[in-house]
Amino acid sequence: MKKTILIIFCTIFSFFTVFSQENMQEATPPIKHHSVYLELGGNSGAYSLNYDYSLPVSENTKLAVGGGLALLSIYSYHEGPSPVKTNLYFFTPEANLLFGKNSHHLETGVSLLLFQIPVLRIGYRYQPKKGSFLFRAGFTPLLYGMEIFPWGGISFGYTF
Repeated sequence: MKKTILIIFCTIFSFFTVFSQENMQEATPPIKHHSVYLELGGNSGAYSLNYDYSLPVSENTKLAVGGGLALLSIYSYHEGPSPVKTNLYFFTPEANLLFGKNSHHLETGVSLLLFQIPVLRIGYRYQPKKGSFLFRAGFTPLLYGMEIFPWGGISFGYTF
């Protein structure tokens, strides 16, 4: 199941990237599409290093597709009286819609924590068309079973 979701996500991401590079470069003025940012809290829990690629959908809407890499340290006592530390690296795929014409956007979206726990997003994103500093702040509740766990996150990064 996890492999299927990863394959679908990579296929969709590749399609949008190729489509935007072929058809959109001539029709729109140069817009900086790549973003790299550090997120504290948010869709990965504690912190993550993220990348996304923005695609214009309409004049006022963009689709940002990407993901984050996070590290989770787990301590367990199953092998003896002293704790054993295990590092777990994981990737969190994410897709967001950005609404706004200029640098200020309403950001809504969804991601998958550990490829199985949906995380929603609604928040603010500052991302100039010509690149430079990126800022995000959002409400990112986790949906686990029939329960909703409120959470939030803040991001700082660069668009190029």
